Amino acid sequence: MGADPRGSVVGIDAPRYQIRALYSAARVLAHRGDGEGCQYVVARMNDVYDGYSQRLQDAGVDPASVATWRQEQLALAEPVSGRDGMSSYRIDDITGTDVRNVEDENLGSVSDVVIDPQTGQASYVIVARGGFLGIGEDHYAVPWSEVRATPGLDTIVVDRSEAELQQAPSIDPDRFRGSETMTEERRATDAYWQAG
Repeated sequence: MGADPRGSVVGIDAPRYQIRALYSAARVLAHRGDGEGCQYVVARMNDVYDGYSQRLQDAGVDPASVATWRQEQLALAEPVSGRDGMSSYRIDDITGTDVRNVEDENLGSVSDVVIDPQTGQASYVIVARGGFLGIGEDHYAVPWSEVRATPGLDTIVVDRSEAELQQAPSIDPDRFRGSETMTEERRATDAYWQAG
């Protein structure tokens, strides 16, 4: 099955699927008395597990600490600017997506993506927090370079605590996007993210 169009590892390519399938195959071979075949399959299962564990460790996560599917997804989040097979995004795929940190704290949701008029590239995501049905929300601009995404683009991950995000300068999304006001509005935001 491979990867879905948004980059999520699914089907037979997913490590969890492979480990389960190989474990079942090893049990069948052991039950049939094929010790050599069983050992071969167990060795391949260990290879899959070791590769999966290495990906988690590369992401700075102890594989033994991953207890839930969401923790696994957050740990495997990759920078959106460098995701394999993800040369372009639809704004609709990102807008409304939950924003969390690796500790699984809810940081808000993506209310918009800001495109740099000079380069045509995404430069910020606007994160909305608090409020109710869009009323009374606080908005924060997070540089695109700080944004990671889980496999399948189900969650946006920002490596900041809830308290750190609240310390970022809140913005007025309309002024932040406005061609006359964007330079002035972005100074405080850029200074905050560069200092952290």
